[in-house]
Amino acid sequence: MDNSMSLTEKNAQNNKSNEFSIPEIKVSPYKGIATMFHILCSKYQSLVEGDSDDDGFREKSLYEIAHTYMVIGTLYDDTEDYEDSMICYNQGLEVCESLPDNTMYTNLKMDIHSCIAHCYTQQRKYQEAIKYLVDIISTTDEDNPEELIAISALYIELGRAYKNAGQYIDALNINIKTFNLIKDILSPNDSKIATAYNNIAASYLDLGDFQNGLKFLLKALQTLNTQIDSATCVTITTLCNIGATYRNLYKYDDSLKYLKKAHELCVDKLSYDGLRTANILSEISNTYCCQNKYDDALQNETKVLKFREKILKEGSIEFIPSFSILSNIYSEFGDYEKALNYLKKQLRIHQDKLPVDDPTNISLYTNLSCTYSDLGDYDNAEEYLKKAISLGEKIYPLNHYELASLYSNASDLYKIMGNLKIALNYAKKALNIQENSCFKDAKSIGITYCNLGEIYECLGDKEKSLEYYNKSLISFSLCLSENDSHIEVVNKKIQNLFK
Repeated sequence: MDNSMSLTEKNAQNNKSNEFSIPEIKVSPYKGIATMFHILCSKYQSLVEGDSDDDGFREKSLYEIAHTYMVIGTLYDDTEDYEDSMICYNQGLEVCESLPDNTMYTNLKMDIHSCIAHCYTQQRKYQEAIKYLVDIISTTDEDNPEELIAISALYIELGRAYKNAGQYIDALNINIKTFNLIKDILSPNDSKIATAYNNIAASYLDLGDFQNGLKFLLKALQTLNTQIDSATCVTITTLCNIGATYRNLYKYDDSLKYLKKAHELCVDKLSYDGLRTANILSEISNTYCCQNKYDDALQNETKVLKFREKILKEGSIEFIPSFSILSNIYSEFGDYEKALNYLKKQLRIHQDKLPVDDPTNISLYTNLSCTYSDLGDYDNAEEYLKKAISLGEKIYPLNHYELASLYSNASDLYKIMGNLKIALNYAKKALNIQENSCFKDAKSIGITYCNLGEIYECLGDKEKSLEYYNKSLISFSLCLSENDSHIEVVNKKIQNLFK
């Protein structure tokens, strides 16, 4: 009788008190491995270049050396040793220059160029990555089908750089172009097709078009259904993205279903990749928060943070999800000082590692503003809110749903501060975007109607106030249950309006 257990069974046995687990990893071995192979590769290169009289052996060996430099560079990337990774990538390119001009060697050079651009993106040097890729792509031959896969990798990196720079329309156009490059030369079930669908979906989601985003994510999952074992990473990414999209659509049970599938698959198939598992668990924490299950979210994310602290350098960007989620949880618990402490930790990482115009700064500034407002520090709240709005108006299209969210936050703050005319102006700006968006978010629209009702009530215009309270109820009825707290609050406001 076989008494062995699968990894999933072992995790279930060892974590009976917790619903989710993270594989045990003591420290990342990549730095030591990268350094060792870097030294060995350099010595081998010297031997091959100096001693070999066999041109065929020399050519094959130099190709392998260039490829090895690229792999070592990715190991350095994983430990955020970007200076060393760039050295390796450039050494790989130098070796490639000594090779004949043929498709195999050209593809390797393009792969190394993709890695260099990815390194820029990881360092948040988005414009440098964009310029580098545009220059390299201009030298490629898209009429050569044998080079299209390597060229598509360059376009994928370009789409990623545009996305991270907040240039979402450019990202969408590039991601569609990438799909069109590869759709006729690959099998419909190839994981690269699924990756292309994922990237197109991400662009639609960034633009606030959740329905189209979900459509392309489900296409990606359908593409992968026949080959989960051979495309595990792409499958996990797809499941996570679907889970996050359902969360944005307020379908929290569906969100958890897909995120739990991703977690189970990651633990079972990628037990060595604890950081990927931690990121999935953070997504689960976010969904718990949306369900108001803050105790579950706290238990889950505390475990995730401890894991990150075990394997990451202090100040790593990878801490940001945990700090952001924990600040949200403690804010909901009313422990605003603790929430602010996590936001300040996050702010230090942003200031140290990210450019001032990085799109992720918008949500951080917004959270800082809300927390300072909760603490009664309206000067700091207003300062960070202005930073968020200024950056948002610079990055997002004028009709982007995130701008509506920023304007709604501004309306709330100025209403609390007693600046009702400014509050009214921002609420109307938010509503204008929400009502004209391709994705009609009934809940957000309902919240804005309620906010307008409150402002008009404070201004003494009870007729206008009632009008917007009623609009709020109609909007909430489209997406919420009858006993939802939002509906109860608006009904009480209507009852109290004419007392």
